[in-house]
Amino acid sequence: MLKKGMGLALAAALAAGALAGCGESEPPVPKPTAAKSTSRPATSVENFMKVSKRVLESVNATDKDQSTDKLGATTTGPMTVIRQAQYNTKRLLGDSYKFPELATEVTKNRVAISSSKGYPRLAMTVMDPLKGNNLPTMDVFAQGKARENWKLWGSLRLFPGAEFPSVEGGKTGAETVAAESDKGLAASPKKTIEAYVNLNKTGSDAQGLTFSQDALRQELKKTADKNAAAVNGAGKSTMTFAVGNEGPVAMRTSDGGAVVVAQLNYFTTISSDSQHTVTVGDKAGSIASGKAEGKVTLDGKTLTTSNTRLVAFRVPAAKSKDKTISVIGSSDDVILGAQVQ
Repeated sequence: MLKKGMGLALAAALAAGALAGCGESEPPVPKPTAAKSTSRPATSVENFMKVSKRVLESVNATDKDQSTDKLGATTTGPMTVIRQAQYNTKRLLGDSYKFPELATEVTKNRVAISSSKGYPRLAMTVMDPLKGNNLPTMDVFAQGKARENWKLWGSLRLFPGAEFPSVEGGKTGAETVAAESDKGLAASPKKTIEAYVNLNKTGSDAQGLTFSQDALRQELKKTADKNAAAVNGAGKSTMTFAVGNEGPVAMRTSDGGAVVVAQLNYFTTISSDSQHTVTVGDKAGSIASGKAEGKVTLDGKTLTTSNTRLVAFRVPAAKSKDKTISVIGSSDDVILGAQVQ
């Protein structure tokens, strides 16, 4: 019995070998393949329209009582800094100081939403001006991390004649551009704001980049010249510029360029010489003195005022023949602080 079983086993083995010899191979073992990464918008346009309206209405509600404690729930980045400064000024100056109410109705075809890849996720909108204003509003929203609410990152006004560039979103969402990335661009977002700062500092040196004439730069130069003329013969006034602490943020446009939003800080110093006194009023004087309609008198001392704005740029693609960068909008001037030393 034992021998017979061994014979059967041997026969079976020989049969298997014979089949193998006839060229039949073992069935292939499937190899695992990595799933393709699919990009999609961070959220749908329809959902974002609801979310953004809720955020903007919440900010407007907070504006009524100027509650800085509530700001963090609906704002982030430079918008929080700007609104806190505006609340401080409003408490000091009362009804004589007004800051812009936010438009809340987002139009479907004027929304750009980044892809769901990575954080922060971004969205940009353009809205018609509210009654009493004549310039469209550009808002920037950010979602800092997973399951965090969308918040308002910044709000600007587009300059007359400026158009928000087309941003290709489609089924994948728009591409965000890292601050230091110049891939496919005439300049990286970081280089753009740095060059613009230097252009304002020097009046001519844009660090190898080309900028078109813009309303903001003209306004800042006019203010600097006016202050200098006001203290001429009695003291000195200067204006210096720096890149702000927040951003820049950017989205790729349909033509391969980018729309960039960055923070511009600038500082005005006014001083008197040893033989004269200089009196400064207006908002700077009030903030420095801590009194509504206040003034400060400089007698050998210096008043330093810190201001900030958000600036929106349109950066061309590297392949463009014309690589001129244009400034398409900015936020209102905001005084962050003023002190005498």
